[in-house]
Amino acid sequence: MKTCVARGAMLVVLLGLATLSAIGQNPAGAPAGTPAADSKTNAPPMALDRIELGVTFTYKVAQVASAPGSRFVMPGGSLDGAYYFGGILRNLGVAFDLNGESASAIEPGINLSQITFVGGPRYRWLLDKNNPHKAIFYSEVLVGGVHAFNSVFPASGGATSSASSFALQAGGGFNLQFTRNLGLRLIEVDYVMTDLPNNANSYQGDLRISNGLTFHF
Repeated sequence: MKTCVARGAMLVVLLGLATLSAIGQNPAGAPAGTPAADSKTNAPPMALDRIELGVTFTYKVAQVASAPGSRFVMPGGSLDGAYYFGGILRNLGVAFDLNGESASAIEPGINLSQITFVGGPRYRWLLDKNNPHKAIFYSEVLVGGVHAFNSVFPASGGATSSASSFALQAGGGFNLQFTRNLGLRLIEVDYVMTDLPNNANSYQGDLRISNGLTFHF
Protein backbone atom coordinates (compact mmCIF):
# COMPACT_ATOMS: atom_id res chain seq x y z
CA MET A 1 0.00 0.00 0.00
CA LYS A 2 2.87 2.42 0.81
CA THR A 3 4.21 1.86 -2.72
CA CYS A 4 0.81 2.74 -4.24
CA VAL A 5 0.54 5.90 -2.14
CA ALA A 6 4.04 6.99 -3.17
CA ARG A 7 3.26 6.28 -6.82
CA GLY A 8 0.05 8.28 -6.54
CA ALA A 9 1.91 11.30 -5.15
CA MET A 10 4.49 11.05 -7.96
CA LEU A 11 1.70 10.93 -10.55
CA VAL A 12 0.14 14.13 -9.16
CA VAL A 13 3.50 15.91 -9.47
CA LEU A 14 4.03 14.56 -13.00
CA LEU A 15 0.56 15.67 -14.01
CA GLY A 16 1.23 19.23 -12.89
CA LEU A 17 4.63 19.45 -14.58
CA ALA A 18 3.45 17.80 -17.79
CA THR A 19 0.38 20.02 -18.03
CA LEU A 20 2.47 23.18 -17.62
CA SER A 21 4.95 22.03 -20.26
CA ALA A 22 2.16 21.15 -22.70
CA ILE A 23 0.42 24.54 -22.77
CA GLY A 24 0.09 25.80 -26.36
CA GLN A 25 -1.76 28.60 -28.13
CA ASN A 26 -3.70 28.65 -31.40
CA PRO A 27 -2.01 31.06 -33.85
CA ALA A 28 -3.81 34.33 -34.54
CA GLY A 29 -6.24 34.11 -37.41
CA ALA A 30 -6.42 30.30 -37.41
CA PRO A 31 -9.91 28.86 -37.81
CA ALA A 32 -11.64 27.88 -34.59
CA GLY A 33 -10.97 24.26 -33.65
CA THR A 34 -7.77 24.06 -35.71
CA PRO A 35 -4.79 22.66 -33.73
CA ALA A 36 -1.81 24.99 -33.51
CA ALA A 37 1.58 24.14 -34.97
CA ASP A 38 4.41 23.58 -32.51
CA SER A 39 5.90 27.04 -31.84
CA LYS A 40 9.45 25.69 -31.49
CA THR A 41 9.63 23.32 -34.43
CA ASN A 42 6.86 24.77 -36.61
CA ALA A 43 5.68 21.19 -37.01
CA PRO A 44 2.16 20.62 -38.35
CA PRO A 45 -0.56 19.90 -35.80
CA MET A 46 -0.97 16.27 -34.80
CA ALA A 47 -3.90 14.44 -36.36
CA LEU A 48 -6.35 12.41 -34.34
CA ASP A 49 -4.80 8.95 -34.12
CA ARG A 50 -6.62 5.74 -35.01
CA ILE A 51 -4.36 3.28 -33.13
CA GLU A 52 -3.09 3.57 -29.56
CA LEU A 53 -0.87 1.17 -27.59
CA GLY A 54 -0.01 1.41 -23.91
CA VAL A 55 2.75 -0.26 -21.87
CA THR A 56 2.23 0.26 -18.15
CA PHE A 57 3.23 -0.77 -14.67
CA THR A 58 0.21 -1.90 -12.64
CA TYR A 59 -0.60 -2.14 -8.94
CA LYS A 60 -3.70 -4.09 -7.96
CA VAL A 61 -5.17 -3.75 -4.48
CA ALA A 62 -6.63 -7.26 -4.30
CA GLN A 63 -8.63 -9.46 -1.98
CA VAL A 64 -9.13 -13.21 -2.34
CA ALA A 65 -12.26 -13.22 -0.16
CA SER A 66 -14.25 -10.61 1.76
CA ALA A 67 -12.57 -10.62 5.14
CA PRO A 68 -11.20 -7.76 7.27
CA GLY A 69 -7.48 -7.19 6.79
CA SER A 70 -7.20 -9.59 3.85
CA ARG A 71 -6.23 -7.06 1.19
CA PHE A 72 -2.80 -7.11 -0.44
CA VAL A 73 -0.99 -5.44 -3.35
CA MET A 74 -0.13 -7.31 -6.56
CA PRO A 75 2.42 -5.50 -8.76
CA GLY A 76 2.56 -6.33 -12.45
CA GLY A 77 2.49 -5.02 -15.99
CA SER A 78 0.00 -4.47 -18.79
CA LEU A 79 -0.11 -4.20 -22.57
CA ASP A 80 -3.25 -2.55 -23.91
CA GLY A 81 -4.38 -1.16 -27.21
CA ALA A 82 -7.28 0.57 -28.91
CA TYR A 83 -8.48 1.10 -32.47
CA TYR A 84 -10.71 4.13 -33.08
CA PHE A 85 -13.24 3.99 -35.91
CA GLY A 86 -12.78 7.46 -37.42
CA GLY A 87 -15.31 9.78 -39.02
CA ILE A 88 -18.24 10.71 -36.79
CA LEU A 89 -17.17 7.84 -34.50
CA ARG A 90 -13.56 9.08 -34.25
CA ASN A 91 -13.67 9.08 -30.44
CA LEU A 92 -15.20 5.59 -30.13
CA GLY A 93 -13.09 2.47 -30.45
CA VAL A 94 -12.50 -1.10 -29.40
CA ALA A 95 -9.80 -1.88 -26.84
CA PHE A 96 -8.01 -4.84 -25.29
CA ASP A 97 -5.94 -5.25 -22.13
CA LEU A 98 -3.47 -8.06 -21.37
CA ASN A 99 -2.35 -7.87 -17.75
CA GLY A 100 -0.11 -10.05 -15.56
CA GLU A 101 0.67 -9.68 -11.86
CA SER A 102 2.03 -11.68 -8.96
CA ALA A 103 2.26 -11.50 -5.16
CA SER A 104 4.00 -13.67 -2.60
CA ALA A 105 2.87 -14.63 0.90
CA ILE A 106 -0.69 -13.34 0.54
CA GLU A 107 -1.29 -15.81 3.36
CA PRO A 108 1.39 -17.81 5.19
CA GLY A 109 3.05 -20.01 2.57
CA ILE A 110 0.58 -19.05 -0.20
CA ASN A 111 1.42 -17.05 -3.33
CA LEU A 112 -0.74 -15.88 -6.23
CA SER A 113 -0.14 -15.06 -9.90
CA GLN A 114 -2.72 -13.95 -12.47
CA ILE A 115 -3.02 -13.31 -16.20
CA THR A 116 -6.08 -11.39 -17.40
CA PHE A 117 -7.24 -10.70 -20.95
CA VAL A 118 -10.26 -8.45 -21.57
CA GLY A 119 -11.70 -6.48 -24.46
CA GLY A 120 -14.54 -4.09 -25.23
CA PRO A 121 -15.48 -0.48 -26.07
CA ARG A 122 -13.38 2.59 -25.20
CA TYR A 123 -14.40 6.25 -25.55
CA ARG A 124 -12.05 9.26 -25.42
CA TRP A 125 -12.40 13.01 -24.80
CA LEU A 126 -9.85 15.60 -25.97
CA LEU A 127 -9.45 18.33 -23.34
CA ASP A 128 -7.97 20.97 -25.68
CA LYS A 129 -8.31 20.43 -29.40
CA ASN A 130 -6.14 23.51 -30.09
CA ASN A 131 -3.15 22.17 -28.18
CA PRO A 132 -0.53 20.27 -30.24
CA HIS A 133 0.22 18.17 -27.13
CA LYS A 134 -3.07 16.33 -26.80
CA ALA A 135 -4.50 15.68 -23.32
CA ILE A 136 -6.96 12.81 -23.56
CA PHE A 137 -9.34 11.30 -21.02
CA TYR A 138 -10.81 7.90 -21.82
CA SER A 139 -13.19 5.40 -20.25
CA GLU A 140 -13.86 1.77 -21.06
CA VAL A 141 -15.76 -1.37 -20.07
CA LEU A 142 -13.89 -4.57 -20.93
CA VAL A 143 -14.87 -8.21 -20.39
CA GLY A 144 -12.93 -11.45 -20.74
CA GLY A 145 -11.24 -13.96 -18.48
CA VAL A 146 -8.57 -14.44 -15.83
CA HIS A 147 -6.28 -17.39 -15.22
CA ALA A 148 -4.80 -17.63 -11.72
CA PHE A 149 -2.01 -20.03 -10.80
CA ASN A 150 0.84 -20.77 -8.37
CA SER A 151 -1.66 -20.69 -5.52
CA VAL A 152 -4.33 -22.79 -3.80
CA PHE A 153 -7.98 -22.91 -4.94
CA PRO A 154 -10.79 -25.07 -3.52
CA ALA A 155 -12.23 -27.65 -5.90
CA SER A 156 -14.36 -30.78 -5.77
CA GLY A 157 -12.20 -33.64 -4.59
CA GLY A 158 -9.50 -31.34 -3.16
CA ALA A 159 -7.53 -28.17 -3.83
CA THR A 160 -5.92 -27.21 -7.14
CA SER A 161 -2.98 -24.90 -7.91
CA SER A 162 -4.78 -23.00 -10.70
CA ALA A 163 -8.23 -21.74 -11.64
CA SER A 164 -9.92 -19.61 -14.30
CA SER A 165 -12.98 -17.36 -14.28
CA PHE A 166 -14.85 -14.52 -15.94
CA ALA A 167 -13.30 -11.04 -15.59
CA LEU A 168 -14.73 -7.54 -15.94
CA GLN A 169 -12.62 -4.37 -15.99
CA ALA A 170 -14.24 -0.93 -15.92
CA GLY A 171 -12.52 2.41 -15.52
CA GLY A 172 -10.55 5.04 -17.36
CA GLY A 173 -7.40 7.09 -17.52
CA PHE A 174 -5.57 10.20 -18.65
CA ASN A 175 -2.98 10.30 -21.47
CA LEU A 176 -0.76 13.24 -22.37
CA GLN A 177 0.75 13.04 -25.87
CA PHE A 178 4.12 14.77 -26.28
CA THR A 179 5.07 13.91 -29.88
CA ARG A 180 3.31 12.51 -32.92
CA ASN A 181 3.85 8.93 -31.71
CA LEU A 182 4.79 9.06 -28.02
CA GLY A 183 2.90 9.99 -24.89
CA LEU A 184 2.62 9.40 -21.16
CA ARG A 185 -0.18 7.59 -19.38
CA LEU A 186 -0.28 9.66 -16.24
CA ILE A 187 -2.79 7.42 -14.53
CA GLU A 188 -5.41 4.75 -15.16
CA VAL A 189 -7.81 3.56 -12.46
CA ASP A 190 -9.90 0.40 -12.93
CA TYR A 191 -12.35 -1.72 -11.00
CA VAL A 192 -11.61 -5.39 -11.71
CA MET A 193 -14.18 -8.07 -10.88
CA THR A 194 -13.48 -11.81 -10.98
CA ASP A 195 -15.15 -14.90 -9.50
CA LEU A 196 -12.27 -17.23 -8.71
CA PRO A 197 -13.13 -19.99 -6.18
CA ASN A 198 -12.30 -18.96 -2.60
CA ASN A 199 -14.32 -21.15 -0.18
CA ALA A 200 -16.69 -18.22 0.36
CA ASN A 201 -18.72 -16.31 -2.24
CA SER A 202 -16.23 -16.77 -5.13
CA TYR A 203 -16.14 -13.02 -5.75
CA GLN A 204 -13.26 -10.56 -5.97
CA GLY A 205 -13.64 -6.81 -6.47
CA ASP A 206 -10.20 -5.23 -6.86
CA LEU A 207 -8.79 -1.76 -7.55
CA ARG A 208 -6.04 -1.45 -10.16
CA ILE A 209 -3.84 1.62 -10.67
CA SER A 210 -1.39 1.91 -13.57
CA ASN A 211 0.89 4.34 -15.38
CA GLY A 212 3.44 4.15 -18.19
CA LEU A 213 3.97 5.04 -21.87
CA THR A 214 1.61 5.29 -24.83
CA PHE A 215 2.32 4.94 -28.56
CA HIS A 216 0.09 6.49 -31.24
CA PHE A 217 -0.24 5.73 -34.96
